[in-house]
Amino acid sequence: MVESDEEVNLTLISDEPTPRGGLPQSQFFSTIENAVSIGPIVEFFNSSNEGKKRRKDAELLVGKLNKVKSRRLFAALLPLLNRTVEEECYSYRDEEEEGEEKKDGEDFNEAAALQSLQFLKLCADLLNAHVCTIKKTAMDEVFDMATLLHDSLFVLHQCSANGVEGSANGNSKVGKQAAAASASIFLLCEKWWHLNLDDREQMVTQLIPLLLLSSLDEKATRADVKRLYSMREAFDLLDFTDPSIASLHTQLLRTVSHPLFLQSAEGKRFISHLFTLPELTGSLHAVVKVQILSKKSVLGCYGEIYWGAWKSLATAGSGSRERAASIYEDDEEDEREVAMKSIEENALQPLAYMTIHATNPTVAKNCQLILDKFLLYKKDPEVESLLYRLYGPILWRSCNAANAKVRMQAAVVLGDTFPLMDGASTRTSVGGGKAKSGYEAVVTKTVETIVKLMRDEVPSVRVQGCICSGKILGRFWVAIPSADIRMLLNDPFSGTEKTTTEIIARHSSDTASAVVRTTAIHTIMSLLAEDKTHAVLRPLLPSLGNVIHDKTEKVRLAVVRMLLVVKKLKSMKYYHVVPAKHLLARLADEGRGKNNPTGPVARGLTELLSNSFFPTGSKKTMADVIGRTFRLIQDDPAAALVFYRNASTQLSVHSIVKLISALMKCLCFLIVEEKKGAGEDVSGLDLSVVVEEGGLDCSDGGIVGGSRMVIILESISVLWESIENDLKQADDAINQSITEAFTGNILTEVFCHFEDKCNSTSQESKWNEGFRALFAILNCAGRLDHENVDGLRTHIMAMLETSWDLPVEQRARSNYSPYTSLLCAWGMSDDVFKCLSSSISHYLEGGESEQPKKKKARGNKADPSLPLLHIDVALNIIGHTLHGAHPLLAGARESLLNCEPAYAGIVSALHKAQSFADKILRTNGSLDVNDYVIRNVAKCIECHGKLLLHNDAQRTEAATINLSEQIKSLITWISDSVAPSLIKLIGQDNTLRELDISGISGLDSPMNSPDAMPSRNGARNSSFGLSESGTGRGSFNVYQDTCNIKTAVASMRSVLLMISDWLSICRTSHSFITNNLVNWAQVLRCDETVRKALLPLFSRIALLYLQIDGDSALFDEILIFAESAELTEDEAQYFASSICGGLASTQENSIKSGVSSFIKTICSVAQKHHLMERDGTNDDSILEKLSPGIYAWFMAMINDNRCSVILAQHLVEDKSLIARADLLNAISSHAVRTGSLSKILEALDAQHEVVEDDEKEESTVEPELLHDAASEA
Repeated sequence: MVESDEEVNLTLISDEPTPRGGLPQSQFFSTIENAVSIGPIVEFFNSSNEGKKRRKDAELLVGKLNKVKSRRLFAALLPLLNRTVEEECYSYRDEEEEGEEKKDGEDFNEAAALQSLQFLKLCADLLNAHVCTIKKTAMDEVFDMATLLHDSLFVLHQCSANGVEGSANGNSKVGKQAAAASASIFLLCEKWWHLNLDDREQMVTQLIPLLLLSSLDEKATRADVKRLYSMREAFDLLDFTDPSIASLHTQLLRTVSHPLFLQSAEGKRFISHLFTLPELTGSLHAVVKVQILSKKSVLGCYGEIYWGAWKSLATAGSGSRERAASIYEDDEEDEREVAMKSIEENALQPLAYMTIHATNPTVAKNCQLILDKFLLYKKDPEVESLLYRLYGPILWRSCNAANAKVRMQAAVVLGDTFPLMDGASTRTSVGGGKAKSGYEAVVTKTVETIVKLMRDEVPSVRVQGCICSGKILGRFWVAIPSADIRMLLNDPFSGTEKTTTEIIARHSSDTASAVVRTTAIHTIMSLLAEDKTHAVLRPLLPSLGNVIHDKTEKVRLAVVRMLLVVKKLKSMKYYHVVPAKHLLARLADEGRGKNNPTGPVARGLTELLSNSFFPTGSKKTMADVIGRTFRLIQDDPAAALVFYRNASTQLSVHSIVKLISALMKCLCFLIVEEKKGAGEDVSGLDLSVVVEEGGLDCSDGGIVGGSRMVIILESISVLWESIENDLKQADDAINQSITEAFTGNILTEVFCHFEDKCNSTSQESKWNEGFRALFAILNCAGRLDHENVDGLRTHIMAMLETSWDLPVEQRARSNYSPYTSLLCAWGMSDDVFKCLSSSISHYLEGGESEQPKKKKARGNKADPSLPLLHIDVALNIIGHTLHGAHPLLAGARESLLNCEPAYAGIVSALHKAQSFADKILRTNGSLDVNDYVIRNVAKCIECHGKLLLHNDAQRTEAATINLSEQIKSLITWISDSVAPSLIKLIGQDNTLRELDISGISGLDSPMNSPDAMPSRNGARNSSFGLSESGTGRGSFNVYQDTCNIKTAVASMRSVLLMISDWLSICRTSHSFITNNLVNWAQVLRCDETVRKALLPLFSRIALLYLQIDGDSALFDEILIFAESAELTEDEAQYFASSICGGLASTQENSIKSGVSSFIKTICSVAQKHHLMERDGTNDDSILEKLSPGIYAWFMAMINDNRCSVILAQHLVEDKSLIARADLLNAISSHAVRTGSLSKILEALDAQHEVVEDDEKEESTVEPELLHDAASEA
């Protein structure tokens, strides 16, 4: 290096010490200049006592030396450093690397290595202190020393890696010292670069690869990434087309997916800088493409990287960046243009293309996420021009592409990029002038394209077209002509454009897709957020009112959310959009059928109507609330129940408690008034006291004496249920308030009032209302302590005792499960379950059906004991408890399953039914048993199986329920005892054809007895899933010796019901069940009477197997039976309708399995009748050889749209099938010609495939056409 030409004043070396007692210059220079090796210098600066202080003082001293002293210092160090670097005694050299064997005494010298490394570090530290004083050009000695140190970085890195890893030749001390020396040299090179000294490019060739490796290391930190980022401009000097730096190129690509780089701002900016290098842009983008399916946060990082890279180049072009002057030099503008073109063509353009043409919609969406940063700044003229260059050549034609996915994704881009135009040339179009026509042309073209997309035949394209129109209208409402707005919204006053039925008229009532209807509502809701749209939308919204009754919940929910938005607007009223009657009707319907009364739609409607039926404010009193409540109950009772079931989502616990107390007082008032009207004395009732203290005006002529009191009771029940969990965290005062409203004899008197109404009416509807009221009262009582409800427990126990006195039919259909569930809630679970098990055991052991005499209790017993119950009452209680969904019943069921002694007692009692049935089966009619006894035994067996199933489900997940040993034992009993006995007994009895099994046919059976009409007490078991008899009397009309056969049929039927429930819950088959069912199916061949009782259950289970996993073993067995059995015409029609109807409602795979089973049966018939090869003289059709059952099933199947298409598809694909032509001709003649079936048959006709004889030549049909036709079904 050349020094400055200025004169330098020479000064003598002073022997004076440095200020503050530092290292004397004379000692410092003498130590270095007199040393002939590095040993004395290292020892001087690394002595254990003063070495650290001397090094620090030396660095301070060097920083203050003038040029003469600095030259003398580094001139003395340069030869020593040169020799040290040349010797490389700190480097590990293996024998293979040397090419020759090492001689004795040439082994690695650890002490010499440590000394050399310490010297290198010392030189680097002194240079670091000196470099800070250099302004531009360093002296030659300094530059030479810095170059030597820089060139040794790779060797030091290898030494550090080998030493730290502790390899065979390595040493941890040497490795640590090498790392320390490297760190000092790193700092020297970085200072040289950042101070912009001359020839700084000589100091980075080994530095930047090592900095890059350090930042990619597992132990790297953000400081390492930040350090690398500070050296980013050094990478501009590298020629990445040179193969020698291929490894560095690979390491740079790793940064694109490295978490540390993506998580730090400096890391993302570093990658952005790499994208500005044309040689790297393509390969970097290729790495991003691999990560395109990453998380949204990662894609956001890539978006910032692409934006930062492009923005830096765009800014550099405007002259605002200083780095352009140093890198691009004379050709800086050309280089910038090359870099800009590279990033657009190699990175941004591929992303833009994939947002439209990607096969995977997720890929398109993720590419759009990366480009979102550009869309955010699309108002910038440069960005707008960029988007025009990216999307202009591909967007418009993609909107008309043949591929639906391309059109759908193009619609998304169209909404995000509008208005798509060149910002440099048409930006002034909005302001007016000559360029205004350009903007208008863009708007016109966009609107026309959107209309085409919204009328597309594919629903997904229509959805995106609707979303696109919503985005554009919401953002550019003012800038879009009113005619175009009316075209998109279907303004009824749009004149000639009235025929354009788009968002409101067409999409909101799109019958083909619920998603389109939902999107239309969401689009209108997004437009309501803009005040400027209200004037146009106000007259249009009422046409959306009927959509609130859409069959799809998502559509209804969208309408409700739109109404909630309208409710917050001052310029509109939600009841002008949807009338109040429609809102109440919708709210009521949400509580019916399969709708969820506490679902999002019901909650939304409750929020919408909360101010109407529970007004709040300082001027509103409880009398106003009660008046609104009575109004709601009067207008729509069902809506009132749903409203109050969800009231807790809008009202506080305190408000609901006050409403419950007020409603209870009003109910007491109405009951008292009704009693007074009937001439009863009410002076001694607690209800009168409540009325006198009420302080509320509860008079309402429309409610007194009517059924609305039941709705008040049910409203109280659901209100209390909705805040049950909140009351546990509420204040004691709130809990005390709700308790006081029900304490004393109030609930008991209300209960007795509605009980008397039930007992005094003969109308089914009146009785059902009364029972609903009783259920609501018991539900409220269950939330109180029994000590707070006087007399109710005693009254219930008396009712259970008097159940023996009920008529036979009324007792058989009675439902006392709410009463026993209340007793369980009051802590009497053990007594209740012991009573049930004792009652069942009493019946099965003695067969008595008369009330046993009650023993007199000795002593003063505080709590009365539960009496033995009639077998009908006991079994109905167990059945309703197992199947009831009401919280009161669910609590009792949980108590039963969680109490091991109670569960074991009832299971043991029910298990005795098997012994009782075996006893009947073993007697050849000698045991005097009637239908009533057989029915009860069958119900015990069914209760036993379902109780076992509930117990297994309680202890495991529903999807992983294992078949317990007790259930296996029950199934084995049918296989080993019942089924063989049934087959044997039927073979001995010829009177079975006249057997009447109506006395043991269940209500929930698919084949109910026609004379088993429900009585008015049927409402009590509305949720009961156990089999019920039609009557309690024997009605066989045959000899008494058939009781054993009826017992076998009833027992097998009970276990089949349990298996059906097991399959429905578990949704998985089990080989043990399958094998036994196939064996049981043999009993269907016995007789018509047995088939009438068991075939529907076998069919239901067979369909369940097809739905679950396509297992057709049982289905095949049933078809084989139907082919071989001599079914009557009525049996055949019933068999066909039940099997085909159930099969048609299943999934496509289940139908295919059923069709395959039918084809197997056809082949079996053909083989049986020797129709494998038909000659010309035999004109018999295979259909004429089918049994009545299979023929009826075939005709029912081809009359179903889905089944006929799948059957035709199967026949087309299997050209070797026997009688294929006969079946296809039958389908062509008798099946309903849907579009999908017509395509298949027309394709066959075109290829001359349908022929009357199998011997004619068969030609092929395009499989794609047939597959498309089948898929459309």
